[in-house]
Amino acid sequence: MRVAFIGLGHMGGPMSRNLAQAGVDLTVYDLNRNAAVPAVSHGARLADSAAEAVRQADVVITMLPTPGVVESVMLDPGGVLAAMPERSLWVDMSTSVPAVAERVRGRIGSRGIRVLDAPVSGMSKGAAAGTLQIFVGGDPADLAEVRPLLNIMGDPDQVLHVGGPGAGYVTKLMINLLWFTQLVGIAEVLTVGVRAGVDLPVLHRSLVASPANSVLLQKDVLSLLHDGDYDEGFVLALACKDLALALDLAREVQVPVELSALVGQIYQRARASFGDLAGEMSPVKLYEQIAGIELRMPAEPGDTRARAVTPVWKSDQEEQSTPASSRRLTDVRVDLGPFPPAKFAVGAISELPALVRRFGYERVLVVTDTGLRGSRMLQSVTDLLAHAGLATAVFAEVHPNPTTHDLEAGSRMACDLGPDIVLLALGGGSALDAAKGIALAATNRRSGRDLTWSENFVSALPIVAVPTTSGTGAECNDFGVVTDPDTHRKFYVGSPTCLARSVILDPELTLTLPPGPTAASGVDCLTHALESYLSIRANPWADGLDLHVVRLVSRYLRRAVRDGRDLEARSNLLLAAHMAGQAMRTTGLGIIHGIGHPLGGRHDVPHGVALSLVLAECLRFNEPACMGRLAKLAEPLAVHSSSGSVARNAGAAIAAAEQLLNDVSMPSSLQDFSITVEDLPAIAEDALADPVMANTPRPPSAADIQQILSAAL
Repeated sequence: MRVAFIGLGHMGGPMSRNLAQAGVDLTVYDLNRNAAVPAVSHGARLADSAAEAVRQADVVITMLPTPGVVESVMLDPGGVLAAMPERSLWVDMSTSVPAVAERVRGRIGSRGIRVLDAPVSGMSKGAAAGTLQIFVGGDPADLAEVRPLLNIMGDPDQVLHVGGPGAGYVTKLMINLLWFTQLVGIAEVLTVGVRAGVDLPVLHRSLVASPANSVLLQKDVLSLLHDGDYDEGFVLALACKDLALALDLAREVQVPVELSALVGQIYQRARASFGDLAGEMSPVKLYEQIAGIELRMPAEPGDTRARAVTPVWKSDQEEQSTPASSRRLTDVRVDLGPFPPAKFAVGAISELPALVRRFGYERVLVVTDTGLRGSRMLQSVTDLLAHAGLATAVFAEVHPNPTTHDLEAGSRMACDLGPDIVLLALGGGSALDAAKGIALAATNRRSGRDLTWSENFVSALPIVAVPTTSGTGAECNDFGVVTDPDTHRKFYVGSPTCLARSVILDPELTLTLPPGPTAASGVDCLTHALESYLSIRANPWADGLDLHVVRLVSRYLRRAVRDGRDLEARSNLLLAAHMAGQAMRTTGLGIIHGIGHPLGGRHDVPHGVALSLVLAECLRFNEPACMGRLAKLAEPLAVHSSSGSVARNAGAAIAAAEQLLNDVSMPSSLQDFSITVEDLPAIAEDALADPVMANTPRPPSAADIQQILSAAL
């Protein structure tokens, strides 16, 4: 039996090595050729491409990081499926979803290629030892054919046939979901019990002896309590990915999973605090820091004390209780780049042709929104490029809430123009976000949710960003927020290469923006600064930017709405939007955006308007967790009282933000968009699943979010 193995990461590497060591006729492939060394050293052959690896194979095994990568490897032109021999067998051992395998089956035609899904459990330790659990979905006869191979990689007694096609994927996702949920529950129970005065060893023994016992509590958590190692061989980035897949599956089968959504939010919060590469048991560390204790078994007999640590969050009303100010700067990591080079000046648009030519290209695809289609501004920009001898095409079909359909249409135009083009993102956040997805789709031949942000994409087309509103700061980051029309949910597209290569900030381009969009974009900018400043990831570098942005918006937004030709006001707001975009790259956003995204995705509420509908109520909800920092916002909002209490100034800041929204005539009722009380549970569920919730200072429940929304009905 000739076997091809594709994907030699932290799981696939040792699994392929075990196959080679057992004498299997094996060919391997990975983008990182060094990853093949263990298998090759035991007799495997290394192919130059995935297609080459599978051409003579009877069995093709894939172990890849995400469903999108699985689909790309299998279905891209020149990919694996096209090269597989007739009647061969594909065994996907990745943690994926049934829909991907179904799409592969739909492309098999009459070639008779068979498919098994066989994801694994047991982490890298089990992969190295050959003791994995393997959950197989598909034809039992196909399983019998490859069982000898699976028995090498896993415990023969734990190679389980769990059902028809897709059942293996579902079983693995449900196991992971239960494991993550148990861990969060155990972390809460231990933290509360110890803070309430019960000795940790006594509490743990009592739980193990009770009906609440589990293998996780008895073994893995006990090991962590002894050695303080939060890494069980699986990193937080992958844990969050698996949780997202499980939550997506629940939505697909229309089962509400409020508890699981909260678990996902807690994992995202841990990821925001400790980084992508922290261990999957890091939520325990998160709870330790929340409570200000360290859960460790005693080093000496009779020593039952839980040690104190520096807390990252408390609920007191003083400023020192808040997430940002309770951390020592020596404990903080802030990634300050990369930043796109930006030119800010009245008339800076004249430098556009030189910026485009800097890439060595002579063709430009302008990506803009339907509101600028046929506008004088768009005409003047295309004329500027044409007069410089640059060939220019225009895609002006981006909706106010850009959709995956917009990305597909735009990427088709980009592909038709050829690879040597620059995308000019011209407009507000919608155009800038859509351009990132189009640039990525054009080079990766993917669409829809397969463009979800990842580091694993081929480099996107180069982008020059020219914002014409003063709100999103989207030119500062490498992701875009896009709506999936099939699910009416927003998600994040992008990759590190989607960051604009250059930015032009020309205030004159914002002069024709009408009062309504001016107000909405200003509210977006204000919200970025507020949520960045209140984030659990707040840091001194972002604080300075955020406070000044709040000051600028408070001072100039009313002027710009009242007189759109006020160039000084426009200039300050455009610079403020860019500053807020830079700050939030290091801090993230929070509950206001978490709720605003599903208002846009499900009900097509314009983004800035969606934020305005819940801004004040979200600030009131967060107030118990960050009163001190809210009080500091009273100064840039011009309502600070030096003799007033922290509580007084915090309340005044919220009232001032609410008054600003009223002064620029922002809508205040969800009913203006035909949203009723019956819609609130679905909005709340989507909000809880949004990654920005990991940064918010006070984690909400679904009931909390529905209460916030109810105030806007």
